[in-house]
Amino acid sequence: MSKTQQAIQQHGAKAVYQAATSHMAGDKANGLDRVGLTAKTMGDVFGIQTEAYKQMGPADQAIDNAQATAALEGIARRGRKPLPAESRKDARVELRVHPDTKAAWQTKADAAGLSLAAWIEATLNAAKR
Repeated sequence: MSKTQQAIQQHGAKAVYQAATSHMAGDKANGLDRVGLTAKTMGDVFGIQTEAYKQMGPADQAIDNAQATAALEGIARRGRKPLPAESRKDARVELRVHPDTKAAWQTKADAAGLSLAAWIEATLNAAKR
């Protein structure tokens, strides 16, 4: 019988699984030492966790899956928050120009502290007034 199997028999599959999970998260105090196991690599920890999970009951597996799903849903999205519908710019305009024209526009946009698209839009809106 392997040391993992002995730990599962002595402490229960759920306790060994939780110890491996804590160990992976860097919490050594509540890690594998708590159930009398050691691991040289994270691969060893994963193997212990996998074996313990397989031996957990369906209810404990369902609870773990629900907790993992809730944790993933709680992770904030990266990037800026979406703009309100009235502020979004979804329409696109394709415009081909000579490279020197684009470079000149980019220089003017940089001088104005604007993106090229914002500078073009501002310039054209000012021209129609």
